[in-house]
Order: sequence, then C-alpha cells, then structure tokens
Amino acid sequence: MRKTQWRTADELFIAVKGGDKQAWNEFASMMFPEMRARARALVGASRPGLTFSGSDLVSQLWLRIMDGTAGMDPARMENAPQFLNVASDRMRNILIDNIRKREAHKRGIKQQLDEAEAEKLEAVPLFRVDVLIFDEALRKLEDEDEEAATAVARQYLLGFTIDEAAATMGLPRGTYRNATARGLRRLREILKS
Repeated sequence: MRKTQWRTADELFIAVKGGDKQAWNEFASMMFPEMRARARALVGASRPGLTFSGSDLVSQLWLRIMDGTAGMDPARMENAPQFLNVASDRMRNILIDNIRKREAHKRGIKQQLDEAEAEKLEAVPLFRVDVLIFDEALRKLEDEDEEAATAVARQYLLGFTIDEAAATMGLPRGTYRNATARGLRRLREILKS
C-alpha cells in the first residue's frame, strides 16, 4: 500500500479505537484486499490439496474479530500496519488449526480404510517441509528470537518483499535481512533436530 493509503487507514483506525462503527466498516473494507492477499500467500505456502481458500481464511478471521474471539482488540494496537500484522498471525493460527483438524479427521478415516486405500493416502506428496512441522519449528524460534521468527514469517509465509517486511517491522533493510538470515539458520537447526 502507498503511504497516503496508510495515513488514511491510520486515521480510520484511530476512529475505530474510539468506537466509531462507521469507521470500522470503512476500515474493514480498506483492509480486506490486503488481508486476502496475505491469506492467499499463507494458503499457497501450505499443503497441496488444501480445501481452504484465502477468502475462507479472511472470513474466518473476520467472524472471530466480530465475535471477540480473535484476540484482536484495536484499543491495544497502535496503527493499521500493526493490525494487519496481528491479523496475519491470527490467520496463520486459523490455517494451522484447520490443517490439524483435517489431519486428525484423515487419521480417523484412514483407520477405517482397507490397506490398499491407506497406501494411496500415504502416497500424497507434501509441501517441501510439512506445514505443521514448520509451524512447530517457527513457534520454537519465536520463543528464542521473536524478531527473527517474525522476519522469516513475513517473507516466507506471507510473501512480503524484503522492503515490505522491513517496513512492517519498523526495521532498516539491513537489520531485517540479518534477522531473516539468523532466523533461517536457526530454523534449519531446529528442523534437523
């Protein structure tokens, strides 16, 4: 988004924090395309055959925001970019929960199948690294180095460019690249162990 859009989004966000329902509707309309783009990047980085679209992911998040279960109280956020960053993290959590439920369901069904059908399910190739294993590793990294974990997630899960990710984190480009390199190095170690 261009700077002028962020200024407008931030002005709307201030009104949202003040309880203005009309501003909330305008803010939601303004944020929806960016959130959908981030959701598509998340879904695209997950397993093949996932029946969850980027729009589904955003819809799930908005439902949770509206009923207060998303943990996204605008009063505790500073600006629109922070809202989008928190939304991205929540969408990742929704996607991971959906994959876990799907896997649990598949395991339950798999036990009921005969051996030949079970072998077919095992033959389905997974994304480079299983998304659940990657999520677990990323959470371990968050415990050790939150900045590095956020940098990796912005670029590799959400598809941000280096400049976009650095800006959303409020870091100079070089500092962001160092955090990403540090995060990737540690993630490799975690995944190998």
